[in-house]
Amino acid sequence: MAKKKNTKKRAKSLKKSIKPEKKEIKKLQKTEVKKPVPVDFEGAVDIKVDSKRLSAKLKNWLLVIFKGALSVGLIWGFVWVLGTYIPRITDEEVVSDVASEETQTVSDELLEKENELLSFENQEVVIKTNYGDVKAILQSQAAPKHVESFVRLSYRDYYDGLVFHRMVEGDDFSVIQGGDPDGTGTGGASAFGTPLLDELWLVKPETGEVDGSQSIINNPVFADQDLYKDFDKSTGTVKYRKGLLIMAKTAAPDSAGSQFFITLADTILPAQYTVFGVVLDDSFGTLDKILDEVDPIDDSEGETKDGTPNQEIRIEDVEIKNL
Repeated sequence: MAKKKNTKKRAKSLKKSIKPEKKEIKKLQKTEVKKPVPVDFEGAVDIKVDSKRLSAKLKNWLLVIFKGALSVGLIWGFVWVLGTYIPRITDEEVVSDVASEETQTVSDELLEKENELLSFENQEVVIKTNYGDVKAILQSQAAPKHVESFVRLSYRDYYDGLVFHRMVEGDDFSVIQGGDPDGTGTGGASAFGTPLLDELWLVKPETGEVDGSQSIINNPVFADQDLYKDFDKSTGTVKYRKGLLIMAKTAAPDSAGSQFFITLADTILPAQYTVFGVVLDDSFGTLDKILDEVDPIDDSEGETKDGTPNQEIRIEDVEIKNL
């Protein structure tokens, strides 16, 4: 009996010692669950930093490319606007600039080739327009270089498709003017690329002071008196009769290029413009038709109207008859 009692006492004391150990184990288990597991974030941070640096560099490069493209676009746009919308000045410098630019395109080889194919004397041409044909005899005896330039340009199809950009209609001034590839009155150059020398005088007028005013003091002589009528020494004007081909120019001497005008009626102008062709009588019907059916657009109150034709007058072709 005593032995059994001792055994029971030992079991009880063993249970008491086991209980605290279980409690400690549970406590430790709870602590381990709550305690965060340590993780090495160093590598992840480096990856994020490198990504940010790469993104910043990419943004900088894109910004540089965008700025460069924008600058090029702005420069190109400015040049385009300047060449397209800024009006050109209609003075002597523009004519000189156009001539000097085209000088580079006229080679000796081209001129020599044309010399073999073309004749510049006793030439008849037909200026075909949408209003009819204008036949003319070119005046090489009076204006050889003007005729040569016109024939060369015609042979190159220079005038084909161009319009008469200007029309003047009045009692003593009626013309149409064309031959400008720009259609503005400021462009074009001779067949040689340089301005033509005036060819209307054998003896040029000389001016001096007479009775307190400037006047012609010599006796000028025209290259062909039949082409220039009723010269007035007091005013320096001459009558260009109906049906003449006359080279247009600026007020400066020796400045003619490719532009020319045709007199639709007797016209009084300063004796500065070289006649290089005479329209045949059987083409006067075309001139009369243009004068009757077309008017210059001009809102001024003056009797002489000067402006763009209200209907298109177009050169379809210039045919050289004696090739």
